[in-house]
Amino acid sequence: MRLSRSRIQEFLRDWLGITLSVGCIHQCIGEGGRAVAPLEEALVAEIQQADLLHADETGWKEKGHLLWLWVLRTATVTLYLIGRRHWDVIAPSLKGFSGWLMSDGYGQFTNNVAEQSLRHWVIARKISHGTRTPEGSRAFALLASVIDTCRQRGLSPWPYLAQVIAARRQGNAAPPIPQPIG
Repeated sequence: MRLSRSRIQEFLRDWLGITLSVGCIHQCIGEGGRAVAPLEEALVAEIQQADLLHADETGWKEKGHLLWLWVLRTATVTLYLIGRRHWDVIAPSLKGFSGWLMSDGYGQFTNNVAEQSLRHWVIARKISHGTRTPEGSRAFALLASVIDTCRQRGLSPWPYLAQVIAARRQGNAAPPIPQPIG
């Protein structure tokens, strides 16, 4: 929701009466990222079967070093990846893809669907100044992927993420992301 950890802490305290340290909030975000990690394979599989895929990237800082936040978006799936500005970052997700790929060609044209997907996370990046570790970047990309995919499918991501975390805490597989409504 584009909040820093200290703002999350303030919201939880003031609105819900829950007092958590910034470190605890950080650990929760990490746990969420690890919990949804197995879902990445299903997201990639759906992307590979798509007829139309929009792709774009924007700068991302990890411990002050410039990387790129990539987005791959279909009608029902959004996948974020953080890495270098190189084909090798997204190539594994496109293995076997035979549909149409819409891209801005590194700034030559607009790619509104993908650019709109990135907009929310660009604001989050400006607030947070990026991530600090490769694990933090991975957790961010995975959680953003699940959040946006749920929203595309007409679902609130929060109850689903709670189900995933609860299942993973019990040592069970993550429930699949629900199919689109309607």
